[in-house]
Amino acid sequence: MTETITWIDANEQLPDDEITVLVYSSQIADEPVWLGYHEEHLWLAVDGTELEDVTHWAHVPAGPQDNAGSHRQEEGA
Repeated sequence: MTETITWIDANEQLPDDEITVLVYSSQIADEPVWLGYHEEHLWLAVDGTELEDVTHWAHVPAGPQDNAGSHRQEEGA
């Protein structure tokens, strides 16, 4: 399965508040892509840490699905 990630310029459009998205922040040069969300005027990582210099964001990919369209669940989960 192939999914395309489309990066959106944060200066042109913001996600709905409190929706988890992928964020790109030059603040962390060695690992610039994180899960995060936008809230009011702030970007936050999912652990609540404030992120600065977020330039782009993207919707989180849906992940693998079975033939019926349901998300796969790992055994024992």
